[in-house]
Amino acid sequence: MFINYEQLFQLELQEEIVELLDEVLTERQRQVIQMYFWDEMTQEEIGKELGIAQKNVSTNSQNALEALRGYINIDDEYVTVYK
Repeated sequence: MFINYEQLFQLELQEEIVELLDEVLTERQRQVIQMYFWDEMTQEEIGKELGIAQKNVSTNSQNALEALRGYINIDDEYVTVYK
């Protein structure tokens, strides 16, 4: 049986990202981020799907990214995770 380690690594990384999103973001923020980055939907499409204005999608997205940046401090040399 052939094991593709790159695919395995990508799957594990994706699972860790989902866990991080669940831990740091509100349910609405997580939905918006998932739809935007994974489902490749526009903010307008997300708004229609969730029944909210595009401006609220933008606000949720910005707040989610700020929360993630606050949780993960990315420096030029290393990444620090705050819990």
